[in-house]
Amino acid sequence: MKLSRKIASVGIVLLGLAALALGLRAQMQGTTTQIVKPDLLVDKIEFTTAPAAGGATQLTILYTLFNDSNVPSRNAPTEAGKNAWKSNPVQNLMFEAKLDVRDYPSGAWQNVSTIQLELGAHVKATCNSVLVVPAGKKKEFRATVDSQNWINESNENNNDKKAIWPPTSMAAPIQK
Repeated sequence: MKLSRKIASVGIVLLGLAALALGLRAQMQGTTTQIVKPDLLVDKIEFTTAPAAGGATQLTILYTLFNDSNVPSRNAPTEAGKNAWKSNPVQNLMFEAKLDVRDYPSGAWQNVSTIQLELGAHVKATCNSVLVVPAGKKKEFRATVDSQNWINESNENNNDKKAIWPPTSMAAPIQK
């Protein structure tokens, strides 16, 4: 007798769960679900300077990365991101950001630094690199967030920013 009551109780619970699932499914069929993605961007590039040997300038390049969304970057990997995270667990949940430099206006781009990071919702991170620039040289810098396209973003068109040093006015770097 006790066994039949337990079986009946389990049956009632299963029927209740099935009814709940059907009710939720019916509610969801009439709505559209909007998938929210992160929006990673380069917020700004700034410079600080110090004298270096031979009239050169020691340049510290500060570039600020920003996740302008309510979603952490790790929540929306692309297929390339998933594959990278599987093949190298140390990179799990991260993306790459890089800083490149070239002689202004038309030199070839060269990598200065590459970092790996993750950005939570509405989080900023300021990265830096140091470079010695010979006297009389003009350089263009390009900071790129998610340089390997590992994160599926709501806006893929704001992932880089450029700045020229020395700026034409010493008040602020020229940013494009």
